[in-house]
Amino acid sequence: MSTPFERRRVLAPLADLPAGGRTGLQLALHCARNVYQAIDRRAPEAGALAQWLVDCAAALSLSDAVIPGEGERFRRSRQAGVLPDDWNKIDTALVQAEAALSDAPEALAGRWCQAVAHSLELDAVETGILELTLYYKVDQPVAALFNALRECRGGHHALHRDGGLIALMLQTPPAEVDRRLALGAKLLASGVLLLDRHGGLDVLARLKSLLRQGVAPTDDFHGQLLGTRSAEPLAWECFAHLGREAEIAAAVLRAALNGRESGINVLLYGPPGTGKTSFAATLAAQVGATLRPVAEADEFGGEPDRDERLGGLRLAQKLVTPGNTLLLFDEAEDLFVSRSRNADEPVTSSRVFIHRLLERGAVPVLWTANDIGVLGPAVLRRMTMCLELKVPNLATRTRLW
Repeated sequence: MSTPFERRRVLAPLADLPAGGRTGLQLALHCARNVYQAIDRRAPEAGALAQWLVDCAAALSLSDAVIPGEGERFRRSRQAGVLPDDWNKIDTALVQAEAALSDAPEALAGRWCQAVAHSLELDAVETGILELTLYYKVDQPVAALFNALRECRGGHHALHRDGGLIALMLQTPPAEVDRRLALGAKLLASGVLLLDRHGGLDVLARLKSLLRQGVAPTDDFHGQLLGTRSAEPLAWECFAHLGREAEIAAAVLRAALNGRESGINVLLYGPPGTGKTSFAATLAAQVGATLRPVAEADEFGGEPDRDERLGGLRLAQKLVTPGNTLLLFDEAEDLFVSRSRNADEPVTSSRVFIHRLLERGAVPVLWTANDIGVLGPAVLRRMTMCLELKVPNLATRTRLW
């Protein structure tokens, strides 16, 4: 009954992947079929499944002859399961609905799931969890099925890190689901999935936004999911006022790129107007690296919140190939401001988690900050180098501005 794992493979170009993925209705039907095959008709989940089919009959193009029982009866007696005749009708209804959707057009959400799974090298179980989570957020039939099943188990109407229920819907052993939803596992560590303190699951906000805008995936995942805006590099001589420390920063980064070292972080700090972002672009050009900004805009093109920026940083560390790229995290203070009063703060935004990210990041990060006092000594100790950008002289200031 378990879903076999896919072997790791050499990644094909994104253009060579299948053109589309399954629609939300197709995924919902796939999960419904898994539930039907795994449970007894007398189980509470059987009543929940029957009620879901009744509620979605029109969307699934089901004929009256195959709709099980009376919808109101299932609502009143869901815990008692369903009668044998209704159980057989559920099977017939699933077959009919699956046949009607067999030629459904490609689904944008399915394409994004395929593309992200391909880029992050997700296995079959990880891909299934990502697909279920994404469709839960953007597709009503998937959300309705999960909610109906979770309600009959006494849970809330929200996508939760419920390994047993997710395993039931994906036809996967619960232990395998739990292992892939652990904090250090790929899905949460990558930033593509978020987990709040109540166990609720969510997807990177920008990915949901791209879906709502009807944007299809391209080969430039970093640009689409994390943003592409950054400052243009200036001549190295424009920062001569920084002295030998600028040369040391370049040497540190050049060695880190050549040796593909982990945990390299360079902090550029100083008051506004000192050219921190411009120097970051110039520094990247000096060492022959591409500078990639991290989550500079939210899903609407505005300023992203702390969780979106942290998710973007984690995802950037997974999407970027080490050796020729530097990441830029502007206004680092955003990430380290305490949010202890926010009960919904994601587990993965804790200070310990951020410290580990600083220590283990495979791609060097350039951080900028106006006030390093906000970062705290624990963060500063994890910086490979801290470089203060002072107010430049008049000639240099003219070039920076």
